[in-house]
Amino acid sequence: MNKKEMTVKEFAISAGKTLPKTAKPRKEAKPKWDKPVSRAFYEKLKLKVAAIYKSLGYMPQWTAEIMEYVDIYLRDGTCPTRQWRCEEQILAIFYCLKHDIDVAIHRSAECRRRAAERRALKSAAKAFAGQSQGESIGGNKSVPVEECINSSTEIATTINSEQKNCPPGVGNSL
Repeated sequence: MNKKEMTVKEFAISAGKTLPKTAKPRKEAKPKWDKPVSRAFYEKLKLKVAAIYKSLGYMPQWTAEIMEYVDIYLRDGTCPTRQWRCEEQILAIFYCLKHDIDVAIHRSAECRRRAAERRALKSAAKAFAGQSQGESIGGNKSVPVEECINSSTEIATTINSEQKNCPPGVGNSL
């Protein structure tokens, strides 16, 4: 038997090794989330649509139809119209939910922006730490601790003196 024809288990046994009994199969990766809102919001929106349909007396299966229109709106910003031959109920429900969807899109965009800023600051801090370590190894170019303490004291003194020169109420806002 050729090694290529052997299974992993057979090969391990022939080498005198055993495979662990609790070997778990690899998990498949989750599909990438491509919507501009969070998964939690999207699931809550589905539940809200299902509740609306239930209170109107429709079957919950109708939820999928309006979610198709929501997906189109999330993908390219196109709103359903009467020209799409939508039912009036679908248009009414969609436009009632549109404001909530827009708010969620804006909120998610802000969260992504803040996360990108945090990542940039973190990578800049790592780069700065690596650069300052390289400078201290190559030659002692770092600023002594005493100078840092003195400069921070000077800055605090300057801020306090500027606050004293401000009219009452303004100095407290700094």
